[in-house]
Amino acid sequence: MSDAQRAENAPPAHEEPDEAQEAVAGTNDAENAGSEDEGLVAKLRKEAAGHRSRLREAETRAEAAESQRDALAAFALAEALRGTRLTPELFAADGHELASFIGEDGLDAERLRATARDTAKKYGLRGGVSPHTGTGGERPASRTWGDALKQG
Repeated sequence: MSDAQRAENAPPAHEEPDEAQEAVAGTNDAENAGSEDEGLVAKLRKEAAGHRSRLREAETRAEAAESQRDALAAFALAEALRGTRLTPELFAADGHELASFIGEDGLDAERLRATARDTAKKYGLRGGVSPHTGTGGERPASRTWGDALKQG
């Protein structure tokens, strides 16, 4: 055998680890990375659970605020319609929505009342109490005891 052939067959000066050694080292690295990943995943899951909990709380507060807003809107509409003999249904049937009376400064109550009065006029509904109610004009004339005994 020549020197050239011996040099080819000779082991290199620094040997690379063989595949078995790499596999064992890779398994240890994977286990270490796996436990690190598990810890990271657990941390992310816990964080996500916290976000979901805060989201549910925010949704609950939003629903409560919507309910409160709707109740206040119904009250504001009832106040505006008071004395006009209009119902909220008739007001809505005429094409009016309470949302159209809400601006940047809040509810425009005066415009709402004016629209309610105009709508009542449009349908021929007289608002308020009759001017003759309680004045006695609808009652028969008063009688005395003597009138009552005479009729008997």
